[in-house]
Amino acid sequence: MRFTAAAILLLVFSVALAQEPPAPEPEPAWKAAAKTAGLGDSAIVQLESDSLLITNRAYRQIFTPYVEGKLPPFITSDALLNGFHVLFEESVRRLEIAAIQPLRDLLLKLARHLDPARLWFEGDLFRDAAHG
Repeated sequence: MRFTAAAILLLVFSVALAQEPPAPEPEPAWKAAAKTAGLGDSAIVQLESDSLLITNRAYRQIFTPYVEGKLPPFITSDALLNGFHVLFEESVRRLEIAAIQPLRDLLLKLARHLDPARLWFEGDLFRDAAHG
């Protein structure tokens, strides 16, 4: 049995057409999250190509986008710096509170001894120092 080129092509095309088309790949989870967050197609394309997207959205507080729950967590350097600053400020506050009682006791002791110490000096050294 001899086949012509046209018959072979017809056979190849019919086999190719009879096969089911390949299933489309499922959409990556980050793309679905980006769409849920309201990013447009051009922003998603840029995010996919650059792995970074800068938008002009402004928020009153740094945590607002995460509280709303539309965006996945993303830690930025300014968020880390803010967290460090909050912890540092709290540490200094606790240190000051711990040191205030000994300082208060020392100041009261000094205040009690100022008048007797003043008698040791001729003239009014404290008044002169305060005025001048």
